[in-house]
Amino acid sequence: MARRGSRGGRQDGWAGLARKLRWTPEEARVVLAAQAESGESMAAFARRHGVGLPRLYAWRQRLRRVSDTGTTPRLLPVRVVSGSGVLRGPAFEIVLERGCRIRVFETVDPLVLERVIDVLERSRC
Repeated sequence: MARRGSRGGRQDGWAGLARKLRWTPEEARVVLAAQAESGESMAAFARRHGVGLPRLYAWRQRLRRVSDTGTTPRLLPVRVVSGSGVLRGPAFEIVLERGCRIRVFETVDPLVLERVIDVLERSRC
């Protein structure tokens, strides 16, 4: 059942979710669907409903990742290799499900590594 919010915007059952500390994936889908239906930018929607913008972006990315692969991301076994050639210092090798191999220093920025893996998985290396 839809109702009018205090600011005049239409609110369905998802309105209370904005104030919840944690969302389930299904709750996040409901809020993101409401944002898409609103026609507002993510920032405008977040501001109007008191939802943190980073939270919306994080959930959107997480749900896309799950829907793209059909499964939730999982850890795979890694093999530690010693540095050789251009590599200096301890490094490890990551072998993705499709066979791509990535050798990285142990000091690699985790966010950079996550992006590299994401790009390689999407490219079907």
